[in-house]
Amino acid sequence: VYHHWIERRQKNGTLQEKPLMREFQEPPDANEESENVAFRPRVTDERHVATRRQTKKPKKNTPATYIALQHLMLQVQKTAAFLKKMKQIEEMKLRMTVRAV
Repeated sequence: VYHHWIERRQKNGTLQEKPLMREFQEPPDANEESENVAFRPRVTDERHVATRRQTKKPKKNTPATYIALQHLMLQVQKTAAFLKKMKQIEEMKLRMTVRAV
């Protein structure tokens, strides 16, 4: 396989022109207007460089959000305690029915 590609690059004349790996290639000229030149460096002074839009707003640490989170935590704790009691009641019922039989 190696010899095939070396021979093919020699036929095309690209063996001496540029390396295959992009990191060893020189970047193309930024002023070249050809659309076929890929991976040219972006020019920030002339054109606006596209940036990723902000999709989520940053969370704000306000006293209102802190109080809301405390309220939510209290509700979760109450629900956990309620479920624990319900489990105890159901286990008691199961033990009582087993003894009765």
